[in-house]
Amino acid sequence: MSDAGAVRVEPKSLIDGVARTLQEQVLPHVDSRTARGQLWAAIDVLRNLAARVEPLASAFADEAQSAQAALGALAARARDAGHAALADEVEA
Repeated sequence: MSDAGAVRVEPKSLIDGVARTLQEQVLPHVDSRTARGQLWAAIDVLRNLAARVEPLASAFADEAQSAQAALGALAARARDAGHAALADEVEA
């Protein structure tokens, strides 16, 4: 269960980056008034979502950390009970 070397981007930063790219790189090339309006609406939705996603992401991160700790404890108990193969599977 190793994330060694994995690049972690915070969800808010990712969503903000998408919204900024749409506004700065895509919007200037959209000529249709209707399409521009739809693009602005999408950018607005992304910005609103970015403000709401961070608290949810941190709650899920706490849950994931708790689950990882529980699995680690389970693997240790399995290994202590002579079930090394099971412990290896849990740790994989």
